[in-house]
Amino acid sequence: MTNNNSAINQLIADELLRFPCFGDAKKMKKSADELLSVIQDAYENENLSEDQDMAFEAVLYFHEIIDQFDLRRALTIWDQGDLAVFEQLTSTFRKKKSN
Repeated sequence: MTNNNSAINQLIADELLRFPCFGDAKKMKKSADELLSVIQDAYENENLSEDQDMAFEAVLYFHEIIDQFDLRRALTIWDQGDLAVFEQLTSTFRKKKSN
């Protein structure tokens, strides 16, 4: 699901770690590739919390790796910190698409 390109993986990992729901992942001290592998495995085995699941899907959606993201559900379950990060990422991606 995630890209084999280390630069893209680094970007995705950095974006995921901005979400407060992934706060524990910051303590893992893994490379971006390793971190994404752990997160992807947890996602595929349904071992992420729902807020983490939504954050992972949102970031993959922004990078056009997946084509669906349930925004309505994310807005329901995310806390203010996660919503703020989502808003920042949305703004960043909107600017990139307009250039």
